[in-house]
This record gives sequence, C-alpha cells and structure tokens, in this order.
Amino acid sequence: GLALPYFSFGLRFARAVAGMLEHESPLVRAAAAGCLGRLGDAEAVTPLVAALDDPSKLVRGAAASALRALGNRGIGVDAVLDALSAPSPRVRREVVGLLTRQVHGFEGRSAFVDRLIELADSPDFLTRFDAARALRRWFYRTNETDLRRRIVEALVARMAVERSPTARRNLSENLYILMDENLGGGVSLQKTLAALPERRRDPALKARRDVERDAILAPILAALRDGDGPQRAGLLRAFDGSFFRGRGYARRPGGAVDVGNDREFGFLHETPLDQSEPVFAALLAETTGADRRRAIQLASFFDVPGRARDVRIRSALLDAMEDPDAETRAEARRIVAEDLSLDGVEDDARLVAAIVAGLAGSPESRTAMIAALGRSPKLARRPEIADAASSLASRPDASAELLPILDRLGLSEAETVAVIARGWDRFDPAGKGRALDAVLRTPPSPASDDLLARASDDPAEGIRERALRARIQRADAIAEAVPAILAALGDESPGLRRLGLAAAGSRGSFWDRADAIERLAGLLVDPDAEVRSDALDVAKHHRLVAHHPALARRVKALIDDPAFADRAEALLRAAGLDPAEVAAEPAPARPRPLDLETFRREIDPLFYRPGPDGLACVDCHAGHAILRIAERREGGPDDEAVALNFASVGKVVDLARPESSPLLTKPRSPREEDDSRRHGGGGTTHVGGVRWDGVDDPAYRAILAWIRTSAARPAPSPGAGTDPPPPSDASPSR
Repeated sequence: GLALPYFSFGLRFARAVAGMLEHESPLVRAAAAGCLGRLGDAEAVTPLVAALDDPSKLVRGAAASALRALGNRGIGVDAVLDALSAPSPRVRREVVGLLTRQVHGFEGRSAFVDRLIELADSPDFLTRFDAARALRRWFYRTNETDLRRRIVEALVARMAVERSPTARRNLSENLYILMDENLGGGVSLQKTLAALPERRRDPALKARRDVERDAILAPILAALRDGDGPQRAGLLRAFDGSFFRGRGYARRPGGAVDVGNDREFGFLHETPLDQSEPVFAALLAETTGADRRRAIQLASFFDVPGRARDVRIRSALLDAMEDPDAETRAEARRIVAEDLSLDGVEDDARLVAAIVAGLAGSPESRTAMIAALGRSPKLARRPEIADAASSLASRPDASAELLPILDRLGLSEAETVAVIARGWDRFDPAGKGRALDAVLRTPPSPASDDLLARASDDPAEGIRERALRARIQRADAIAEAVPAILAALGDESPGLRRLGLAAAGSRGSFWDRADAIERLAGLLVDPDAEVRSDALDVAKHHRLVAHHPALARRVKALIDDPAFADRAEALLRAAGLDPAEVAAEPAPARPRPLDLETFRREIDPLFYRPGPDGLACVDCHAGHAILRIAERREGGPDDEAVALNFASVGKVVDLARPESSPLLTKPRSPREEDDSRRHGGGGTTHVGGVRWDGVDDPAYRAILAWIRTSAARPAPSPGAGTDPPPPSDASPSR
C-alpha cells in the first residue's frame, strides 16, 4: 500500500530537483545535477544532457558525472551515445571527458568507439585530446581484436595530421599506456598465468600474443615503415615512458623483476626478423636527431641489431657511432658494443671498410667496434681488420680495448702480457678477469709475475683472490710464496684470509717467520668466526702455541667465546700450559654501532646514484617500510634525511656476518641468487633487478668495507664514543 505513494513522491521529488537545473545560481544547478545522479531516475537523463551545454563549467562537470553514475547503472546510455553527435561542441566535449573515466555501464557498445574515432579528428582541441584518452581506455574495455586494432589505427593515423605539440604528446603517451601491460618480470602476467592449469594458461598466452600481433604491432610497424616524418616521430615517442616517474625508453631488462607494471615494457609476441628488418632499415636511414636516437633504441628493444642481416641496418648503426648528436652517438656505441652482430659480413667491402674506419675513429667508437669484433671471430681475422687492430697493440691509449680480440692478433706471449699490463688500470672487474685468464695461459715470467702482484692489490676481491692463488700455485719454493701468503693473511676479505691460512698450512716452514706468527696472532681474534676457527686449527696442527707466548695469550682470549672455549682450552693444555695461568690478550673484538660519518660520506650517496637503467634506489624505496630512503631534495640530503636512511640501513645490515647483509645480497639477485644463498641471503629476489653487479661492484665493495670496519673496531666504552649515536631504531640487525 506504500509503494505507489512512495514512487509518486520520488518522481515528484526528481522532477522538482530537475527544475533546479534552471536556477540562476550555478552552485544550485551543479548541486541539482549531482542529486539527480544519485537519485537514479531515468527521467533525469534528458535535463542532464541539456545541462551539458550550461554556460558554467562547474554545472557541465556535475551533469557529466551524474550521467556517468546513471550510465553505470544502465540508465541513459543511449542518450549519452547520442550526445556524442550533439551540435554543441560543449556537449560533445563533456561527454568525451565522461568516457575517459571508469564507465563499466557503457562497455560492450562498439558504437561508442565509432564515434570516438570520429571525434579524434574534431577541430575542438579538448574534444580530440580527450577522445584519444577515451580510446586508450576502450582498448581494455573490449575483447574484440578488430575493435582494438581500429583504436590503434585511429591513434596512429591522427599522428600523421596532428600539429599541436601538446596533442601530439598526448597521442604518444596514450599509445604507450595502451601498449604497456603486465607482461614481463616475476610478478606480472606470466607469473600469474603460471599458476593456472595448462589448458587455461596456454590459450590465455596465445590470445595475448594474437592481440599484440594483429591489433598493436601490425599497424604500428606498418606506419613506422611507410609513414611520414610526423607520424614516425609520434610513434617513436610512443615507446618512451619517461613521462612516468622511474621509466625510460622501452626496454626489456633481463635481470629486472616487474612489480605493478612499474618497470618492464614488452610484448609476448616476438616479431619475425623478416617483418622488423624492413621497418628499421627505413627508420635508421631516414630519421635524424632525437628521432634517430629513438629509432636506434627501438631497434634494440625489438632485438634487431643482434639478429639483423640487412646491410643497411648494420651500416646505419656503425655510422651512428659518429652522429652529430652526442646522445645518439652514445646509444649507437652501446648497441654496437653489446648487441650488434657482424657475422657473415666478411665479404662485404663497404662494411669491412666501415669497421676499419671505426677502429681508427674516436676512442669510444673504437672500444665499441672491438667489442663487436670480439663476437665475430672470422671477421676479426680478415687481414685489413687484423692489421688495423694489431696496430693498436703498441698504443697505450688503445691497449685496454683490445682485450676481446687479443687472442686473434698473432701476438707473442710476452707482447700479450705487455698489452694487458698497459691497459690493466682501465679494465673493469670483468675485463680484469678475462685479462687474468690470458696471463695465466702464458708461462711464468718477470712481466707476468709483476702483473699478478698488481692484481693482488686490486680493489675487486675476486681479482685479488685469483691473483693470489696463482702466485701461490706458481711458487716453486716457500720463499717465493711468502709475499702472496702474507698478502692473503692481511687482506680485508675473510675469504682471502682463510685462503692464506690454507696455503700456509701446507708449508710448515712458513711459520718459522716472525711476521707469519704476528699475522696468525691477529687472526686468532679475527672478527670473522670462520677465520678464527681456521687460525686455531693451524696453531694446533703445527704445534705453535708452546713456542710462542703471544699465540698462547690470543688462544686464551678465545676461551671467553662459547663457540671456541673447549678447543682453546684443549690447545693450551696440549701445549703444556695451564689455562688459568695464561693472560688473555686481547678479548675478541665486539661489534660497535655502524659508523655514521662514513655512511654519510660514502654510502648514502649510492642510494641516489642512477644505475645502468637510469634509476636509483630512491626511485623505488622512497615509500618502502623497511629500507626506506628519503626523497631527493635540492642540495642533497639534509641531516634528517641522512638519519632516516641510516636508521633504515641498520635494519638490513648483519654486523656478525657482513657478507650476509641483505643490503649486499638482495640487490645482487636474481642474477647472483645462488651466490646470495651461499652467503646466507636466502636467494631473496630483488624486484628492482640487479643493483650491485656482483661482489666486485664498487658500490658493493664500499658497503662491505663500511660494515666490516664497523664490525671489526672495538666497541667504545660507555660515554667515550667519538661517533654520533645512531637513531634509536637503527640498531643493526640480521
């Protein structure tokens, strides 16, 4: 009995509110529009559509929002579609703006796409601007591949005629967002689908590949190949994600892990080479300036340089190494050095001449050219190329670059060592590793011995270890091995100190030296427990404690350590000493708080330094709960920011086992996941990809040295500390 009167009242109320759309006050009209959207009455649709032409922007916006609310409930959808063809530009503009938002009630109506495609060419700037945005959203509102392709084709076609710089940028950015998906990485589409049964997973992946091939890549690659300058420029820019914080040009980094689609950009569909080669042959030949640089970057994204056999592509990349634009030169040199394949060009006189010219060019181009030749053994042996490369062997400024092809230059063993020695200080850790390989293939000589001695003092731990091992193994007599063993025993790395103990342990006469006993005494109270254990074994095996009181006092100090108490006491008694009568000297070093000033000076800047991908730790960690890094500020971090970072870092540092600190192990994964497990890091995946490129990375070494120094120094007595105390929540933990 109440339903009809209530309905009648609601209808009268809605009509009364609709009448307020004619009120003289824009605020009242806007409020009335909002109210009608909430009431959900179909009779409100017509007056709301009329209000889209209101002189007040406030009222127009309220009316559009009300129509969106109604449409999402299935009310007035046809009226909104009709309004896209309204004679008033203001009405069309508001409706298009409405469709740039979440409008699930309008989905499934391809007629909206038809009209939006027409409005993408509207003479009204705001209408065509928002039409591009709405079309990008509609791409993911439909499952129809043909409709998706029409959307892409509309955006691509508009790039050929749009002249407004702002609108052109809008087209490129919307196409980027349309193409970008959660595809690569460890926590995105593929990982999600991996949890599904195969019968569902495989069809889903195939469907995505088909959409990429037919709806996205086919029209884009066709326009890149055949389009005019403006269209190509817009499409090349459409692969540039730098308008989003933390992104750059399209790339598919092998080591990064994608979180929330904030890193990787890629396609599951692999474009066949016969389709991509004509595109990039045209692009690289016909673009200049920033467009040429983007064309080179895009070629790399599609893995063209590493697969291409088209001489035009190879020639263009070699020529671009000397491009007038510095950024283009740098990008071309990077791709030539890392990716370009030169296989099969041995008989192409023009390319061979270009390679010879590259070897005679600038140092940067020469380095890239030699790196590419290192991947093409047959080409490097071509006479004119071999002659050009060999002529560099005697030049101090070029010797370091010859490493990739050093074994193909016909040099004698002595000449090989001489070239490596001249270039040693310019090698990166990986280059030094390859150089050591070459040196260790030559017989011992004064020159190679000198080079190994230099390598024994290298900043990279891995290089020092290889050099010290080689020196010890090459030594025929103990006297020849002594310098290398002493260097290992005094090394900052616990692993190398253990190497020295192992090497010395097999040479009993080594412990007849006073300096050897002095080193052993220090290692008995070493900060590293495994080093202390090995030192205790050496002292026991060679029965040194009975003859050296300094060792006895250090062994006595180990009795205070529960892990070594029984072994230390037994060793003293075996030497005929009463542990109670031996004075301990000194007690094992106890960790002290992390050093704040060293952190401020050497460690904190690492979090703001961009890596190879152009991103810094702060770009992702500004909002993290554990390792939270303070935002960048002009002039650098202030004291408050440094204190915040210091407190955060304390949570990911292990003073007892520095190498196991998550701050060191996690940023090396997933590339070195197995290595992190060995150091107790648990193989935890770092979603930002590799940041410290192995244990020889300068950042890794700096952080490890800082942790080790803090762990090794004695704790200050109460009230006697010289360093400012860390923040209250900065206690280092494991």
